[in-house]
Amino acid sequence: MTYSIALDPLLPWPVIIVLGIIIAAITGMTLYRNARGSLLRAAAGTALLAAILNPTLQSEQRAPLKSTVAIIVDESQSQTFGKRAEQTQAALKILKERISRFADFDVRVVSASKATDDGNETSTRIYAALNEAFRDVPPSRAGGAIIITDGQAHDIPPDAGKGLGFNAPIHSLITGSASETDRLVRFIEAPKFGITGKPLKFVYRVDDDGVAATGTPVKVQVFLNGELLKEETAVTGQNADVEVEISRAGNNIIELNVSPLPGELSETNNNAIATLDGIRENLRVLLVS
Repeated sequence: MTYSIALDPLLPWPVIIVLGIIIAAITGMTLYRNARGSLLRAAAGTALLAAILNPTLQSEQRAPLKSTVAIIVDESQSQTFGKRAEQTQAALKILKERISRFADFDVRVVSASKATDDGNETSTRIYAALNEAFRDVPPSRAGGAIIITDGQAHDIPPDAGKGLGFNAPIHSLITGSASETDRLVRFIEAPKFGITGKPLKFVYRVDDDGVAATGTPVKVQVFLNGELLKEETAVTGQNADVEVEISRAGNNIIELNVSPLPGELSETNNNAIATLDGIRENLRVLLVS
């Protein structure tokens, strides 16, 4: 319980200030001349001024509102590699226990799982989970967020600082270990259509995550509709070209398979697939004279 005095003046403040100056001047003159009743006049003037100020005694009982702390848990497929799932659950348990010691915090746990964008591509949406966690929380009550993830986020807005709608610290706990490595092959450029009998150019790239050195030669197998077409040699960290000649019309699938990296985290990224859905027959016209 707290007490305070609030003023609700009966007259405008400029009038009260002028009146106060007049009362102070009269009181000062009577006291200087040692006139009879000067103290009584001073008390009456003070009482009149206090009555005009109209003071009131207020009692308040306040209860502080809790700040919301969000724990974003990345539950994407990459979090199942190695011991990341166990590390995630252990970190979540410790965070909930330690934050619960503070009565001023309200903890929210939100999952950031893999979500389908267009029925074909999947991505880990960390910032979507952050917006969901603080959707009904006033900006002044956002205490911060802790993200438990392997470091992969695919929905980072162009201006991440302003795109969240709140001003609070965000921390990340990265699962896995510093010695993890992984090899990835992906198409950089792939045509969507072509003509049979004519070569089509594809651009791809092989990257080794967690490996400082680049420029390592690797073997790449090129498959056409499930059949081995040829083998290429690519250099990690650099774009590479491959030409494929399509022999039939309709849908065709081009697949790249790269040799695994010793000790890598997973071999699921060692394949890249491109679908050609606009291959047309190469029409040849025979002119007879």
